[in-house]
Amino acid sequence: MKNLLYAGSLAALCALTGCNDDTVNLVRLAHADLEAKSGSSLIGTASFSQISGRGVRVYIVVSGVAPGQHAVHLHQNGDCSGPTAMNAGPHWNPTSEPHGRRGTAPYHRGDIGNITVGTDGTGVLAVTAEDWNIGGSDASRNILNKALIVHANADDYVSQPSGNSGAHIGCGVVMDQ
Repeated sequence: MKNLLYAGSLAALCALTGCNDDTVNLVRLAHADLEAKSGSSLIGTASFSQISGRGVRVYIVVSGVAPGQHAVHLHQNGDCSGPTAMNAGPHWNPTSEPHGRRGTAPYHRGDIGNITVGTDGTGVLAVTAEDWNIGGSDASRNILNKALIVHANADDYVSQPSGNSGAHIGCGVVMDQ
């Protein structure tokens, strides 16, 4: 099963990045299975691939979601229990930065972006986070055991502390493969 997951993650990564023979050196893989929260019908998955020298590529797929933009963040606690996943805590922010847009300083390490959901209720988001690791001793970079949250609203990238992104409609814990 692990080899099948590895092959699937590698295939998805190559489809997104245009792999060739010398492009990818995968170091480690992780995943999160997203479950519905706050009365939503969301289902989804997130695949994480650590690429040597490039950070972590996350590929998120959701369905059963209202069309439009929905914020996606890593939250500090890997706890999706409860009907609203509030045990996930605040955004993962080990560097104590203000909330913002990934790639435009300042931003939380847990700020990922908005996923666009089409009229069919499905959406895909792919992001590379150069400041993340899958595992390792540096807690300010390690994404394992964090909660991946999909929110009801879009992230406005301005409002503190969470971009006015609304309720948690999906949650999954980032786990090693």
